[in-house]
Amino acid sequence: MTSDRAIVAEGLGKSYRLGERDAYKTLRDSIGAAFRRGRAATTRKILWALRDVGFEVKDGEAMGVIGRNGAGKSTLLKILASITEPTEGRAVVWGRAGALLEVGTGFHPELTGRENVFLNGSLLGMRRAEVARRFDEIVSFADVEGFVDTPVKRYSSGMQMRLAFAVAAHLEPEILIVDEVLAVGDAAFQRKCLNRMEAASSEGRTVLFVSHNLQAVRTLCDRALVLEAGSVAYDGDVPTAIERYLALIEPSQDGADLSDAPRRGELGGAVTIDAAGFFSDSSRTSVRLGEPFRIQISFTVTSTIRDLVIGLSIFSIDEVVIVQSLSSASHAPFAELGRGRYQIEARFDQNVLAPGHYTVELAARDARQQQDLVPRALTFEVVEVDPDLESPWFGHSAGYVRVPVVWHEPVPKTDGTGLDEGSGGAGLEP
Repeated sequence: MTSDRAIVAEGLGKSYRLGERDAYKTLRDSIGAAFRRGRAATTRKILWALRDVGFEVKDGEAMGVIGRNGAGKSTLLKILASITEPTEGRAVVWGRAGALLEVGTGFHPELTGRENVFLNGSLLGMRRAEVARRFDEIVSFADVEGFVDTPVKRYSSGMQMRLAFAVAAHLEPEILIVDEVLAVGDAAFQRKCLNRMEAASSEGRTVLFVSHNLQAVRTLCDRALVLEAGSVAYDGDVPTAIERYLALIEPSQDGADLSDAPRRGELGGAVTIDAAGFFSDSSRTSVRLGEPFRIQISFTVTSTIRDLVIGLSIFSIDEVVIVQSLSSASHAPFAELGRGRYQIEARFDQNVLAPGHYTVELAARDARQQQDLVPRALTFEVVEVDPDLESPWFGHSAGYVRVPVVWHEPVPKTDGTGLDEGSGGAGLEP
């Protein structure tokens, strides 16, 4: 590259006229549309997917892009990958870019996997011999050896994603642009993808990574951009970016009215969880490491219900279930509850959660069906009070729990190659 900058965006904007769709038009269509546009412009609503977006990405930097659905993340990447043109402003990309934006992007459905690999390589400006040298590695990574000569229209979405990522990551683009690759595929494939992107970054290539997996962004990226409603809400270090993003998506921290909160699944409706609250001795939004906390849940019964159980699940920022608990762990299912409003409390006297952000999902069900299920009903943070307790390897957020572990002082190791049982020491050399 001739510049230490890999990507520059200045005043970038993209608008869409609602009610219209892009299509291939004849010259007559285009001329006619120009006359009609003047009359209809005042009646059609303009949606700005991006507005006044500006940033720079340095050569070799790994930058994450996070934001809520509809914030403009995918539109931004499509502009950077030259798939769509901006309405205003400009974006400049120095170097060869490999983009993985959607399942099968850049693939021709009638061509085989083999043919598409070579086609994508040529679009990246690579010679056939260069693609041939990496071909076996690409196919092995994608795990499609038995289907490489089959048209990709017969591939499952997972197979297409694996092959598309393998092509984008192995044909050595100077800039790797990846949109939500971790939303498709099993855990093993997701780990392979992250490892490959980490390798690309360590080799000095530029990575632009969009994901809702905040732990992956934290692990992979040096910096993060937060988009909100098509504009830049924050551009800077990853921990602060995640804090800003969580602040955008959090419901009321004190668990105010949940009656209009989004629900999940097919629900019975005889019970509605209408409010919840998080409480600790120090705050209503956070709790210190090891400090007890409690969650109060208010629910309304609209018709007499039997064998009711209330439950909660605590999720990490990367959507891993850390704790799941049911009221039936302490009490038998409530035999019968008549119409009315009730409150129940779950107390965590032994808080082993590691420092970090967490969300709480609440549920109510009887013996027959789910009555209510509220994802992201609450959010809270566990905070470290002693900075000396931070992990020497990964920082304060390593792991999901902090359980008491007793370490003895080191003692001299006796003769022999085995460990000394019952010595009380760590078995370390003095």
